Amino acid sequence: MKIFTQFSFQTKPSFYNVFFLALLFFSWNGFSQNLLTNPGLSVASANCTGADALQDTNPDGWIKTATPDRATELQRAFHTTFVTRGPSPSGGCYFGFRAWGGAPEGIGQNVTVVGGQEYSFSFDYLIETEPTKTACTPQLEIILDGTVVATIPPPVTENVWSRPLVTFTAASSGTFLFEFFAGGSCVVTWNFVDNLDLREACNMSTISVANISPCNNNGTTGTGADDYFTADVTVAYTGPPVSGTLDLVGDGTASVAVGSLDSSTSHTFFNVQMPADGTAIDLTASFSADITCVVNNNNAGTAPVSCSVPEADLVTVKTLQSGSNTPDEGDVLVYRIEVTNNGADQATNVSLDDDLPAGVSYVSDTASAGTSYDDATGIWTIGTINTGASVILDITVTVDAGTSNDVIINDLVNPASGDQDDLLR
Repeated sequence: MKIFTQFSFQTKPSFYNVFFLALLFFSWNGFSQNLLTNPGLSVASANCTGADALQDTNPDGWIKTATPDRATELQRAFHTTFVTRGPSPSGGCYFGFRAWGGAPEGIGQNVTVVGGQEYSFSFDYLIETEPTKTACTPQLEIILDGTVVATIPPPVTENVWSRPLVTFTAASSGTFLFEFFAGGSCVVTWNFVDNLDLREACNMSTISVANISPCNNNGTTGTGADDYFTADVTVAYTGPPVSGTLDLVGDGTASVAVGSLDSSTSHTFFNVQMPADGTAIDLTASFSADITCVVNNNNAGTAPVSCSVPEADLVTVKTLQSGSNTPDEGDVLVYRIEVTNNGADQATNVSLDDDLPAGVSYVSDTASAGTSYDDATGIWTIGTINTGASVILDITVTVDAGTSNDVIINDLVNPASGDQDDLLR
């Protein structure tokens, strides 16, 4: 058995007019139906909107045990004591009962149930102690075929309407007396109830994923964290509630009003956006009107891997910064190598290999901060170059003997490269 208090409220009757229209609509369309006759506890012969409270009576279509009391929109009955009070959330007549002389008191009617089927029961609930009396703790029970199937804890505060929900499983199939009783021994604190709803309990069964799209880099080639894909997510269930929303959370989020569900057994959310991270797809679905009706699938499929490929555009230029291409022996030359990242993304682990031309000998070098040149291997280790940034290496050499007036070829052996795709490579 599960017990869940859905909400507290002090609303106007117009809300429940919409609620009952929704209830009627969903009953027509295959949603689970209220098994109770006259769940609003109306009395055709009474003035339910006036001051017409009455002790020792029952709603139309219900039987009574002991002396339950009728309340109206203007008046509340504590057996033979009548006080001015406001309406229930749904308006009209409602009923109150307490333990009477150590025996149960309440109302009942026959319902047809299926053995092994789980049922949910919800109702508007308020407690109040008879004026001038000392409060006690009331006990409210649901009895099916003579067996207590649920005991509902009373509200914490008097004179505040709430709406608890309990579930139970029918032991066998058939038509049995469903009784709603005040048990225990609390004689002076009344249970007031209205808008009773007994139906097959909501049950979530599966979440499935279809039509997984390729990864989309979201327009940011260098950032994999915002890569996404879309997929259609289908939630299967039975006995959905008649109000609220069906909500999807986890790797993807979506929500739909119960009134817009595809059917009474499943709903598909189309094009749900989820992260493209290459991991198992984890999704949870639940109904807002019954948070006990929930299902999780932590492996509904596999997300595409990230598709963001950082793009750099490294441009390497080598020039003779000072000296002549036809130098004399012993002349000093300075070669400059400049690498610029013209790409959209940061370039990382950048390096280049440039051996000195024949006919010259290394003297020294000056490299941009954070970079280093190895004259023995000719490798310039650069590291990271941000978008739009440049780094410079100046290499100073002397012209070897025997090369006077020779043309010294100043070619770049291997231009700069990094981890990223290079647009021009």
